[in-house]
Amino acid sequence: MHTILRLICIVMCSFTAQVVLGNQAAETLLKDAEARARTLNSLSARIELSWESPSQSLRRSAGTVTLMKPNFALIKLSGDYPLVTLAADGRSRYLFSEANKYSLAAADAKGKDIDTPWWAFPVRFFFTQSIRPFGPDSPPWTSSRDAGMETIGGKTYRILEITGDKPMAYVARFYFDRNKLLCRSVVRFGEGEKAPVFTAQIEDVSTTGRLRPKNFKFNPPATARLDTGAEKKMLAIGDRGPEFSLPTPEGSLLKLEIAKGKKATLINFWYLSCPPCRAEFELFQKLYADLKDQGFTIIAINTVDQGKDIASYFRDNRFTFPVVMSERDGPGVIGAYRIETYPSSYLLNSEGKIVYRAVGVDEAGLLRSLKELGLRPKP
Repeated sequence: MHTILRLICIVMCSFTAQVVLGNQAAETLLKDAEARARTLNSLSARIELSWESPSQSLRRSAGTVTLMKPNFALIKLSGDYPLVTLAADGRSRYLFSEANKYSLAAADAKGKDIDTPWWAFPVRFFFTQSIRPFGPDSPPWTSSRDAGMETIGGKTYRILEITGDKPMAYVARFYFDRNKLLCRSVVRFGEGEKAPVFTAQIEDVSTTGRLRPKNFKFNPPATARLDTGAEKKMLAIGDRGPEFSLPTPEGSLLKLEIAKGKKATLINFWYLSCPPCRAEFELFQKLYADLKDQGFTIIAINTVDQGKDIASYFRDNRFTFPVVMSERDGPGVIGAYRIETYPSSYLLNSEGKIVYRAVGVDEAGLLRSLKELGLRPKP
């Protein structure tokens, strides 16, 4: 019995020693990589990103990254990733989710907000030396280990693996080259076969370029529009548009009847003293005239003006698409559709699901969405 206990103790002690040694090796590798990253002032490379899950086929984006400390960046991608361009000029950070739509924010002094695109750890690590998947201030991982060596594309990497359970389970592997530069990351979020996997790889890396702040000077294209943030608060693409019944300026009621022979319904929120609201009404009238016989309709919802003023404006400009009025106070349809800025629009398909949304005038986006639903206005 004593012999068995001694054997168990020996095995357990040996296992504990291996774990400690493994953790020490992982900690040493990470410290060496952090020290290496802190010595770098600039980095330029090609980047490839991908993510995969059983419900979604493998999707990729390729592009370039140019980075300089403390907070300068230019990332350009082509492909399916939900980012086209990230530009940080030291003062401002521009994020283009589409070619002609961007958000604007103050740049973090230490580059902490240059962590987009999602899970591109070679970019994040350059600025913050953080490998916590949910950001530098998120909970620490629960275990780490030196996962040995692996050769990919003729290059050999040393691998650090971490696992954690907050805010969700994950396993992350980080690949460092012989110079302790983080070149690849593979992160699995969740457990089981349905867990998505995100991969980032940088190649043709240069850390000796002579970059200056002027190299990152950036001006958005004249055709691009600023997303004020109101659009992010709107109902999401794929949500069902809430039904309503609202009075017209003439006193009758108009109901949102989505599935009755309509391929698409454009719901627009506006008021008379809003210049961009009035600017897009000529487009709406043309679309309505061209497409109403093909199953398209418009409901313009005014939340500010009196019925007689709305009727006069429509009559004077010969607008014939439907217009209704909503209460100014209380949640009502404004609350249901989460409207904060004017003009704002939703396009619903024949099932009543949102396929397009916009704050401001977005003719190209609307026409593209109509085309996807099989509706083509006359040239």
